[in-house]
Amino acid sequence: MSTGIAVAALLILVCYQWPDETQPLLDSEQPFAPGEAHVQPLSLSKEGLYRLDVAMFRRGAAVGQVVLRLTADPDGADELAMASTPVERTEDVSVAIRRPYTYVAFELPADKIIPAGQIWLRLEPRTNAPVVLRGTESPEHEFSMAIKTYYRRSLVGNLATLLSRLGERGVYLGVVVIVYAVLLASLCHACRTCLP
Repeated sequence: MSTGIAVAALLILVCYQWPDETQPLLDSEQPFAPGEAHVQPLSLSKEGLYRLDVAMFRRGAAVGQVVLRLTADPDGADELAMASTPVERTEDVSVAIRRPYTYVAFELPADKIIPAGQIWLRLEPRTNAPVVLRGTESPEHEFSMAIKTYYRRSLVGNLATLLSRLGERGVYLGVVVIVYAVLLASLCHACRTCLP
């Protein structure tokens, strides 16, 4: 029973969408009002990009969409792909209890092959309230939004990414995983003895 649970947990971790690249997120903020667009260059290390997560928030209730466009030029004339998400998925900082630093996921169309190299990321809020981007500022005070990039890969590639992430976190994460596994096995054993 506990072996099956451990195998299922491993499969969930292997199938989880692990970001390939994460830009650092600090408390720099960049508001942009409805009707404005924020444009940022993005360098893709390989083709196969299928998802982008962008850190953003709002204050209070809002309705509408945030549109993400990937273009081959800074003017936005040559569009490569587009995705949108409801503005309600952004973090509402007026709520007392919330998950901090919400990343909003933009799933790109499966039939679009985004080439490697330099592209441009355009965010356009079509909402009734301002949206604020989180990110970093360079020494030249140029704002760069915090994003996570995801590329298509096989389950074997996903397992390699998972193992590298575990290796980066060292012994501490290993101890946490072992403690959780023991607690989970104990809980399963307790449930099995309690049930008729």
